[in-house]
Amino acid sequence: MTNVLFLYWGRKGGGVHYTAELLESDFSARNIRVFSSLSSSGDMRKFRRHCDLWQITYSGKLSFVLSSCLLPFYLIRLLLFIRRNNIQVVYVPMRHVWSPAINSFLHLCGVPVIHCVHDARPHPGDPNILWNFFLRWELRFSTAVVVLSNSVRQLLEERCGDMLRRKTIHLSTLPVFRGPRVEAGNAASPPRSTTNFVFFGRIAPYKGLDILVRAFSSLPYEQARLTIVGTGTLSDDLRSAIESDDRIHCRLAWLDENEISAILRAQDIMVLPYTEASQSGAVMSAFGAGLPVIASSVGGLAEQVRENVTGLVLDEPTSENLQRIMKRICEAPEIIVKLREGVSDHVSHGVHWASVVGRLADLFRQVGQGVQ
Repeated sequence: MTNVLFLYWGRKGGGVHYTAELLESDFSARNIRVFSSLSSSGDMRKFRRHCDLWQITYSGKLSFVLSSCLLPFYLIRLLLFIRRNNIQVVYVPMRHVWSPAINSFLHLCGVPVIHCVHDARPHPGDPNILWNFFLRWELRFSTAVVVLSNSVRQLLEERCGDMLRRKTIHLSTLPVFRGPRVEAGNAASPPRSTTNFVFFGRIAPYKGLDILVRAFSSLPYEQARLTIVGTGTLSDDLRSAIESDDRIHCRLAWLDENEISAILRAQDIMVLPYTEASQSGAVMSAFGAGLPVIASSVGGLAEQVRENVTGLVLDEPTSENLQRIMKRICEAPEIIVKLREGVSDHVSHGVHWASVVGRLADLFRQVGQGVQ
């Protein structure tokens, strides 16, 4: 039996979903005993009733400063837990602001760390001060690395190849998100009187929300609807464009999973006109709700969405290209029915969490036994 600690001290976002899905999976059948250390200061409390080592992190700027001062004590507490439970491998499912300190501390104490790298470079518009420094520091003290798309793997090797020598790079993937959070849609559902598009996720410049709003606003159809759900800051121009079109409903807030599930069930297709991407958890949430996806052919999105099967692909993320696709869908709603059938088949026969867990279990055993 290999003892593995899943260490995720992040509070919100895709890392919470990814970690929760893994913790709900059956590793024991693969001779892996899973322990968990999770943040008690964020969304993970909503997903998990059980955790072996809850960790207070922070909920704002002041608590972040105070908790950072206490980090040495947190790390000692963590090490004592690892020693007491004979943990052989620590898996960090997503970067945290403290990851460089965690990785280096555990490495110096002789504890192998596997780090999941979701992005090989900062997204355009996101804060990037010291971003590359932190990534290289994490890689230096990681025994092995997990990536979730070929796109990230290739870019990581290009940018940090010198840090990856003699390290295992494990290519994993993001299967469809499961559980009560998202209820699968029905491909045979009766047609609606409206054509409902949805944008879901964190709002950031590279997500192409401005492209989507311009494209949608130019649609000459009263039955078209656009729902925007996420967190972030809208520019004045974008806010004005949204408010001037009564077909657009915008909700900028963190929603609980029941609310998200209800919103997605009321939609026809998700639209993600990203200008840059690694991979997207929003795609997997869409598929879990039975929704096809319109996505840009950038980064790992091109690996997640199959053209004319589980969605439609934008060769170039422009408002003109997107408007043409959305117009075609409004005029031919049978496209949605066909794509829903493709999504349903993908959910039934595509890569499942059991396959991901099996390959990760092999990696955990190899690292735990010192085999690279």
